[in-house]
Amino acid sequence: MRRLAACLLVLAALPATAATTGRAIVAQAENADMGRAAHSAEFALTQALAYPVDWVGSAYYQVALFGPEVDLAAAAGAGNPEQWVEAKVREPGTRAVVVTIEPDGGAQNMKIYADGKSDLGAGGTMGTVYGLARKSDRLSGHYVYLGDLFGSAVAIDASFDEKLWTAPKGQPMAADGGAAGAAYLDQLDAIRKGDEARIRAGRPAETLANRDSAAFKEVLPMLQQIIPDEAKVVAAESFPGGRATLKVEGKQDGKPYHARVAMIERDGRWLVESSDSGTLAEGPPAPPALESPPADVLPLLTKPGVYGSPVTLLEQPFTAKHGIAVRRPGSDEFVPQVLVLLSETPLAGAKNANALWAEEVALDKLFGKSSTRSMLFLFNEQEDGSLAPAKGFEISAAGEFNEAFSLRADVQRFGPRLVGQYVANRTNPDTGENTTEGAVRFDLTIVEAAD
Repeated sequence: MRRLAACLLVLAALPATAATTGRAIVAQAENADMGRAAHSAEFALTQALAYPVDWVGSAYYQVALFGPEVDLAAAAGAGNPEQWVEAKVREPGTRAVVVTIEPDGGAQNMKIYADGKSDLGAGGTMGTVYGLARKSDRLSGHYVYLGDLFGSAVAIDASFDEKLWTAPKGQPMAADGGAAGAAYLDQLDAIRKGDEARIRAGRPAETLANRDSAAFKEVLPMLQQIIPDEAKVVAAESFPGGRATLKVEGKQDGKPYHARVAMIERDGRWLVESSDSGTLAEGPPAPPALESPPADVLPLLTKPGVYGSPVTLLEQPFTAKHGIAVRRPGSDEFVPQVLVLLSETPLAGAKNANALWAEEVALDKLFGKSSTRSMLFLFNEQEDGSLAPAKGFEISAAGEFNEAFSLRADVQRFGPRLVGQYVANRTNPDTGENTTEGAVRFDLTIVEAAD
């Protein structure tokens, strides 16, 4: 009966049936100064963990998107999901995207991890979560990011609808935490004395796996600075899966100190998994109310092809379904260029792509039967291979070209593939409010123009 009760407790804490689908692509550029090797990966995002976080004093949401190889059941007993995620993404073989979301749908921070080799992230404007919604205890949305991070190309597209994490109910332990409490206090003593062997022995191996002795010596002063001068475990709770949470009180620089420490048991030994102090010691904040996030009118882009929702082209609705991406090598007169043609009707194929650079563009060579309205985007190739938007054209059914200065697409290059999107925004002249009308999104293989 005890085993059954424990199983039921774990099941009650788990998220509801996963409703996440998406894809992440990363082409990480070598950067010796930042310790990054060149690495490329493409992986599916099939499950997610959603929870509120304290972000610089404000309540935001954080969504951690994972591939199928990660067992999210272990997160049910975590006292702090953010700390659990931070440890999980450092494990070898983990592929994940972690995004911090403002109540208005803006992505304030994003990090992508792949195979223990790709580790990229930044703060600021890191994409958008369209259709962000909270219904009862569930959080849903469509996260889109397409950009360059320190010379590395990244494309992320994921739709999620997940149950918000809730704090598990623990069982009271001895007030001093017993063996778990003793292990925590021993870790503090090891840090004060700079005992590297004891510090490593008292923490999960993956938390320090990427730090050799030289790197460890660099981070040690910071560890010594943030721990309390005096500490006492005053309460503790245990959770299924060999986890425990300690409530710690003490002093730091003569001032009261409070902390919430997550412990994990491995091979009969308690290890310090994470520690939150100050206001974070109270655990995650309450889920914040949403603030008019943008509607989701973007098609999901998780495989090669062209996918569109209606946009206005030449004053009429236009939904792209077909496309071609063509590269023309540079010459004495032109820089290398890539051109993308998007159409509602099938194209004749790459063999006629050189017609795009003819003095009189022969569109009938590109379309299967007759010309149709289409979009044309021109990009200039930079020395590093990246592409910069140059021009955009609206093409009528009669083959007339109209340069449209607002017609600009965002693209990222992944070897021979081009992943991009054109998002049509409209501004209300009376209110100044911007709304997203629709989008054209594509994943195309770049072909070389014939001579």
